[in-house]
Amino acid sequence: MHLIGDTVSDYNGLICNPEFEEQAIVAMADTLNRMNWRRFRFRYTPISQRRLQIFLNAFSGEVFELKSLGMHDENGINLGICPYTLLPDDWDEYLSKNVSSNTRQKIRRFLRQVEGSESFHFTHATAETLERDIEILNRLWTKRWGESKGDQLPEIQNTTRRILRSGFSTGTLFFPILWQNDQPLCALGIFVDHEKKAYNFHICGRDTSFKGPLSLGLVAHAYAIRHAISQGMQKYDFLRGNEPYKYTFCSEERHLRSLMIVTKTGLNLGGKLELDCLRYVWKNSIRLYREGDLAAAKRGFSQMLKSDPNQPHVMYLYGITLAQLGNHDTAYRVFLKALQSYPDSPKLWFRLGRSMIARQARLDETARKSIGRLGSGRDISTVLQILVRIISKVDLADQTTPQVRNMLTSLGVRPKKAFAVKKSEPVE
Repeated sequence: MHLIGDTVSDYNGLICNPEFEEQAIVAMADTLNRMNWRRFRFRYTPISQRRLQIFLNAFSGEVFELKSLGMHDENGINLGICPYTLLPDDWDEYLSKNVSSNTRQKIRRFLRQVEGSESFHFTHATAETLERDIEILNRLWTKRWGESKGDQLPEIQNTTRRILRSGFSTGTLFFPILWQNDQPLCALGIFVDHEKKAYNFHICGRDTSFKGPLSLGLVAHAYAIRHAISQGMQKYDFLRGNEPYKYTFCSEERHLRSLMIVTKTGLNLGGKLELDCLRYVWKNSIRLYREGDLAAAKRGFSQMLKSDPNQPHVMYLYGITLAQLGNHDTAYRVFLKALQSYPDSPKLWFRLGRSMIARQARLDETARKSIGRLGSGRDISTVLQILVRIISKVDLADQTTPQVRNMLTSLGVRPKKAFAVKKSEPVE
């Protein structure tokens, strides 16, 4: 379990009416205590110690333990530190008080070069250029970082597209791009907090092959900070990561917390899956079944039924998987239970019949009693005849085996169609 913004947001936290913050925090913790999980991840939160303690008090030390999470990335950057600078009302005042004299000279020189040049210029994203600008940023960012992200790259790119579009549609995106003629050099994605009057720098893409007279990152951020001041903003926040270049513009820091609450047993609370996870487990269990990993698929179906036993479609595939693994005794019981919900399902009757045939040599009096819904006084021969008649009345030509054909012949029941063998098991 984790907070909604865990994988995207630089600042995660709890949102509630401040008048009821203690009740809200306690209610959230109590709800978590009633759910089924073994780890709750609480990352990158600027939460105060007082609020955090209210939250943690709800988790018993006999059941849970608290762990601190590391916040350094693969390059040694501490993602728990967020550098920022407070902005005065005047751009020149910012330059004189917030940056070194050397940096101040560079910023002024670079901005003059851009604004006095016919080849360099800035654009801001509009409704007409948004999609183009997003792809420019993604392309520039990928050129620098794509290889290191591996298989995660497509997801990162899609997430960037979604959040930039969302920011633009809500009027909270400032998206400047620095160009040289028709060549994009540097793009910044910045989210605007109008309430707190802050520019929050989220992502940058720049042309690493550029060899011109400008420091692209320096001039782009200087341009954005100047723009923030002109809009009456009071803060320019570089968000997570203590990369050295950020301290060219600022000296203030905000420190975040990253914690993990875990069950001491290493198992989910209640010993079962959370209901909200079942759809995910279903999709993955189907995939495992199709890939032939029957043991893993069986575990998934079994865990789903433990959390919610009333799922005939899961019982059906669970029974098929058990049968393919040779466990016809359990498959037989699973199909019988599923028939309680769907007594007219020919697929379930057919699967039950196959499991009965496979186990009939071991069928004893106890097993015969378990099919009392067909009549406790009937012997196995009568039961099989009933099942065969059901099979012969429905179109199951693609689901039979030579064993079923032989049984039909021996019982003198002629099906409506000639039965054929299908190599692969159906999963629908």
